[in-house]
Amino acid sequence: MNRFLIYFVYVVAFANILYFLNENNLSCIGVFTLVAILTSFFSKNKAIILGVAIVVANVVCAGSERRQEGFGGKGNFIKKLVKNLAKIGNNVDKIRIKMNA
Repeated sequence: MNRFLIYFVYVVAFANILYFLNENNLSCIGVFTLVAILTSFFSKNKAIILGVAIVVANVVCAGSERRQEGFGGKGNFIKKLVKNLAKIGNNVDKIRIKMNA
């Protein structure tokens, strides 16, 4: 194999592990390690081993996350909006009282 391809796969695998550590996702690191060990029984090519581990770990971990973008904060946003509108209404009433006095 080309030496630069192997180095590229090493860098991507290292970045992938750092990303999982940054996200504190130890189960994905476990999947990555387990797949790499299992693949090493069938192939001695390091680029193939790490490439398969990268792909499988990312597919499994991306499929296991149940996130919806922008979904979590809408209830809090509405509560804050109502609270701020109430403050504005109270301030407007105070200004009216001062103007009438």
